[in-house]
Amino acid sequence: MIIKPDHKIISSEDLAYIAGIVDGEGCIHIVKRNPTYRCKSYSYNVLLNISNTDDDVLNWITTLIGVGNVNKINMENKPKYRKQMYQYQVASTRAIYFLKLILPYLHIKKEQALLAIEFNLTHADKKGRKGKSKEHFIQQEMYYTKMRKLKRGKTDATRLLD
Repeated sequence: MIIKPDHKIISSEDLAYIAGIVDGEGCIHIVKRNPTYRCKSYSYNVLLNISNTDDDVLNWITTLIGVGNVNKINMENKPKYRKQMYQYQVASTRAIYFLKLILPYLHIKKEQALLAIEFNLTHADKKGRKGKSKEHFIQQEMYYTKMRKLKRGKTDATRLLD
């Protein structure tokens, strides 16, 4: 059982159910954004999304956890027989908050969640891009690469360093 800052209680059963949805339908990413005219270097961030045809369950997660958004996916170019899809999305420190809540109940994506949380710990000490060293960006790229390898099924530590 978790008591949120707004004093609402989230049961262990609900957290386990949500973890099952994330294990089955969710994606945990460390995303890499290209440089822009405002930012001359790559930027990295944690992103969690869940895709589903049932927007009620995604809205329930949003209400219960208190973070994230549900969006309707554009189905314009999809076959007519395909059901409407929806996507729950949460990023950055809010994604880390979400992952920490469900971490004890995750099975399939536990290693990805741990890597995202670890990335955030090293990433959170530097706000903004000024003052970030080249080593900091190299470290972020390393986490980004590790996550990509995890997603491809390379899960043991020796293969992560390939």
